[in-house]
Amino acid sequence: MNTLPLSLRLRSAALRTALALLLIYVWLAGGEALADVTITPAPGEAVRIHGPVALPAVPGAASQAQAVCISAAGQLGPCGAGGGGSYTAGTGLVVTPGGQFSIAPGYQLPQGCGSTQVLQWNGAAWTCATPAPAPGLPACQQGEVLRFGAGGLECGATPHITTTVTVAFGDDALGSQHAGTMGTDGLPLFVYFLRIDNNNGRLARFKCANRACSTGLHSINTNASAFNGVAPSVAMPADGRAVISHRDATHGDVLVSRCNNPGCTNVSWQVLDSNVDGTVGDTSIAIGADGLPVVSYFHNNNQQLRFARCTDADCSAKIIATVDNGANTGIYNSIAVPADGLPVISYYDGGNTVLKLAKCNNANCTAPTLHTLDTPGNVGLYSRIAIGHDGLPVIAYYDSTNSALKLAHCHSADCASATLTTVDNTGSVGRYLSLAIGASGPVISYIDSSAGKWDMKLAYCHNADCSSAALRVVDGAGQIDGYTALVIGTDGLPVVAYREVNTPAFRITQCSSTTCREP
Repeated sequence: MNTLPLSLRLRSAALRTALALLLIYVWLAGGEALADVTITPAPGEAVRIHGPVALPAVPGAASQAQAVCISAAGQLGPCGAGGGGSYTAGTGLVVTPGGQFSIAPGYQLPQGCGSTQVLQWNGAAWTCATPAPAPGLPACQQGEVLRFGAGGLECGATPHITTTVTVAFGDDALGSQHAGTMGTDGLPLFVYFLRIDNNNGRLARFKCANRACSTGLHSINTNASAFNGVAPSVAMPADGRAVISHRDATHGDVLVSRCNNPGCTNVSWQVLDSNVDGTVGDTSIAIGADGLPVVSYFHNNNQQLRFARCTDADCSAKIIATVDNGANTGIYNSIAVPADGLPVISYYDGGNTVLKLAKCNNANCTAPTLHTLDTPGNVGLYSRIAIGHDGLPVIAYYDSTNSALKLAHCHSADCASATLTTVDNTGSVGRYLSLAIGASGPVISYIDSSAGKWDMKLAYCHNADCSSAALRVVDGAGQIDGYTALVIGTDGLPVVAYREVNTPAFRITQCSSTTCREP
């Protein structure tokens, strides 16, 4: 009979009974293992067992160096053995058969990264990697500030402020006709007819010295003609010396002036076509596929829309063709050159009061294809054309019948058909417009000449058809009259030049957002 030396103190009949059963089990098993046993009773009860207790011999019993576990079946045995328990590794851990935990390979950090390296996840594991260099700050110009744009930090006008610069010159209502382009330096150049008084006017230029146009170079033609610079249009060739088409109202000529330097502080001019009656009708200029100017203009004496292709940079040599005939045909006209190099011209057919488009079929535009885009009513005034992101022409124009600003988006290169959209018809809107292409689609500056207004507005189209647009009053001074000139800066923000008649003043506004809306 095995003996079990103990010393105990029992305060409960239930504990005494349980202990008796334990002793019987040990005695029957005849085990030889000794252990110190401590039994922790429920609250209010106490039991303590001192001394060696003989435990039953268990198959596969743990050695002295191993831990003992109770299996799910209630059996004693070495941990990890058939009679013992087991461990489950959590996320990012692994456990060996011997019960040792370690970090899973995919979660281990690499050792020995270089001093300039950082930890980087490659999709499967952490690796040592060299970080990309931090982008440098853009080089801003005087009068600009750093701000966050769509592509990160950029230079621009003061954040959240639409800046308007007033440039007052001359003694009378100046700058009634404007045009603009972006220089190869990323800064706008505006040209306009500077009416000095009722008998004198000149072709004037303002070259912005910064993106806000807060300062710049102002230059005026000094040639003898009393009214030189009427109906200007400007384009920028690759050499950075702008070319300007305009009228000499005194002599009845259409001229092309070429800037002698990027600042356009002086120009050299050539007569493009003579005896056209320089007092009436638009001129429009663009750069052809050969890098040389192409011009559309209204020949008032013959009531014709004409086209001229310059065969040298100064336009001292040219080829002239008649595009369309008829009463006031082409009095409002605009030219652009798509990717195929064959110009397109939008124009107002005054005899039929409709909007039309001419697509040149050769470089000299001797046999153009003509299409009527919008009719009936009196539509197509102040026509302006540009090439959209899809490579197709878009035309902004004034619908006089409905006092509305409209846009035509061509379905093909020759514009045999087009989607017509009324962009704004609140009051009397759409005169003296200018058109450019923004990030999302067309952008149009124009005049709201509703009763008591005469404000300058901007329409920012959200798509090519301009079926959705943000309309903003940019300058609500109430005395904005004459043509607007719109360009899109390298930062994607509109810049508009126009005339304020009270001062009088030539104004330039740079928008602080694409829609010209203050945050």
